[in-house]
Amino acid sequence: MVAVGGRVELDWDQQEKPAWLGPGLETWLAAYSHSGTQPQLLETKARVIECNMALKREAWRASGGFLGMEQFGSQHMAAGEVLYLLKQIERQRGKVAFVPGAVVHHHIGQRSWRWMLRRAYWQGVSDGILDYLINRRSWLSTFSRIIIDVAAMFVLFGYTGVSYLTADKTKGLFHLLRAIRRLSLILGEMRLVGDWPRIRSWASNHPTS
Repeated sequence: MVAVGGRVELDWDQQEKPAWLGPGLETWLAAYSHSGTQPQLLETKARVIECNMALKREAWRASGGFLGMEQFGSQHMAAGEVLYLLKQIERQRGKVAFVPGAVVHHHIGQRSWRWMLRRAYWQGVSDGILDYLINRRSWLSTFSRIIIDVAAMFVLFGYTGVSYLTADKTKGLFHLLRAIRRLSLILGEMRLVGDWPRIRSWASNHPTS
């Protein structure tokens, strides 16, 4: 075992949780508890959260550490860069454990729905870049994914409209954020956002195993 992660609970610092923020959006603020209630080894596609994880120094060095998405033209508010590190650990046959008793309280501060819209956009940008860095997809494979993502985006915008028409604003915002994230993911997959000369240069110097 080379890495371990635990649960993350949101702490609103005695502020009232925004009425528009439903349970589906809490994971966008780093809430994490969905790996179960029992300690376990996460076999494939391990997922733990940066703010509550630890790993051996040797594994950190061998895996390349956190990428820092800003260097590729994304923004710091986007999460998920730990996925590259976890993928390298998986490729090196390292094991990641989840310990639900290890809990971190993540202090949120004030968050507006406009901030969440920006967060959704940059999350999609980061996801597109990370997918390229992890999988190095061909243009044919990327084009197939773009078709699926476009279809999903229109479905999500449709769900958004239905939710607002039925006065369910919480669900409407949830679907809207997912649609925006899908839109920026498509833009990333099409190489229209992000610092792609730098991304390609970095990828050429870090071949996948």
